[in-house]
Amino acid sequence: MITIFTPTYNRAHLLPRLFESLVTQKNKNFKWLVVDDGSTDNTKELIDQFSTEADFKITYIFQSNQGKHVAINTALENIDTTYFLTIDSDDKMVENGINLIYKKIDLIDEDDTLAAIASPIYVVNHPNLDKYKPLAKDNLIYNSFGSGKGYEKNLLGENSYIFKTNIAKQYPYPVFEGEKFLKESIVFKRISCLYNFLYIKDTVVVAEYQEDGLSSDFIQLLKNNPKGAAISFEELMNYTQIPFKKRIHYALVYWDFETLSGETSFLKRLRKIKSNRLKIAFILKKYFL
Repeated sequence: MITIFTPTYNRAHLLPRLFESLVTQKNKNFKWLVVDDGSTDNTKELIDQFSTEADFKITYIFQSNQGKHVAINTALENIDTTYFLTIDSDDKMVENGINLIYKKIDLIDEDDTLAAIASPIYVVNHPNLDKYKPLAKDNLIYNSFGSGKGYEKNLLGENSYIFKTNIAKQYPYPVFEGEKFLKESIVFKRISCLYNFLYIKDTVVVAEYQEDGLSSDFIQLLKNNPKGAAISFEELMNYTQIPFKKRIHYALVYWDFETLSGETSFLKRLRKIKSNRLKIAFILKKYFL
């Protein structure tokens, strides 16, 4: 069985669209788990109403406002199905999406090297929608970060992931006191150190960017949560499969966020750059070029 997991915060006005897309699924062999990250609107009452109307199980969990990454951790503690898919509160599932997922699950179910299915998200109001190009081939197996081929094949765009729950549970998001945002890619990168992903052509989730969404002011979010930003870029800069020029850029960004987080020791920060070659390139770029 599959769990559809939705983290939400004050999105009662958008949840009916997602709910309707689940109601219209022909295959009802799924559960819907909603983790409410401290909403102050009528989200709880709305989910209670949905529960009386739905012909599938709905579980609602409320937590104090801590950020989406903590909501994901909460979900992983409660998901009891073999697979799960995250669909944000401002997104929806395509018609017959559950059937599509079950058809693809057979391709990864018995393969211990595959952690998830990656499906391209179709963003209806994406600023570069005219440049959207689906994968030329279906069922491509790549290690998004570990092989470097994710960069070569341009597979690192917007994707939804149908994860094997037992694998995802091994990779909770790090939590920093006072911070409510962390890049989700940090966990994808960690998983990709040991596992591959199956990329499919078919879209399962349709998204629409919101003016108040996490994507609306991404740089400011990182600045407001510098410890999480620093560790994200620290891991990227030390990932040897990523092209070296990108690693230099990540080192520069890491340095700035580490400074914002309150770490002022030059040597402590420099020691976190594992490669001597990268240290030299970073120093040259930062202080001399």
